[in-house]
Amino acid sequence: MRPDIAVSLALMLAGCGTTKQVPGPGPGAEYLVSCWHFGWYVCYDKARQLCPDFKVLSENEDFEGRQVRIACPVDK
Repeated sequence: MRPDIAVSLALMLAGCGTTKQVPGPGPGAEYLVSCWHFGWYVCYDKARQLCPDFKVLSENEDFEGRQVRIACPVDK
């Protein structure tokens, strides 16, 4: 594979996925991270961008794709 194509593909995959803040029961922020049908690593990379010390609350995979719900720790 040509290097320019490989770099373009890597950048495209890095941009895949969406995040949405969702209400949670606790004081910390919770997010729903979607990575469609790409590998789970896309969801977890997005989660690490939001908060490096996240906690996984749930994982879901269905015909719409993959989603991970995470909680970010409360800053002290």
